[in-house]
Amino acid sequence: TVAKLFVAPFSDETLFNEQCNKANFWYQQNFHGVDLSIIRESANGENFSQPIVDTFDINICMAKPYAFNVDFRTMHESEFEVIDIPVTFQVWQTGTIHGFAFWFDVGFLGTQKHVWLSTSPTEPLTHWYQVRCLFSTPVFVQENQCVRGRVVMRSNKRQSYDVEIEIT
Repeated sequence: TVAKLFVAPFSDETLFNEQCNKANFWYQQNFHGVDLSIIRESANGENFSQPIVDTFDINICMAKPYAFNVDFRTMHESEFEVIDIPVTFQVWQTGTIHGFAFWFDVGFLGTQKHVWLSTSPTEPLTHWYQVRCLFSTPVFVQENQCVRGRVVMRSNKRQSYDVEIEIT
């Protein structure tokens, strides 16, 4: 079995504003006598640390996705504890990168038949959807600009990954 994990920068002003608005509750300085504004930054950070699991139109992507290849037949289990993916993108248009979008394809390579499952936003919907990770501070980019970054996925005890994203 093989897989490809796709990563692409995206722009979605509406989604970004929705996440920002979730923190508005914490701007209250007199909520039944309690000043909530002192935890506003922490609450906003928590909002932006949560992945958005849903579907999206591929046209929000601002560059060709980077494909990270995995061959489950040859990789050792320990190699999945920390997955470090350096990424480079050539941006198609001037705009704002609000985060990175993720999806995957899996190939079940049998001796008589190969079957592929795709969670791409261009393919029929599955129950896995796609994932978007928002930046708390969007990045403005110019058309044809080269954007570099890194996605580090660390396995956790919830049978999932904690994701750290850097962009330069």
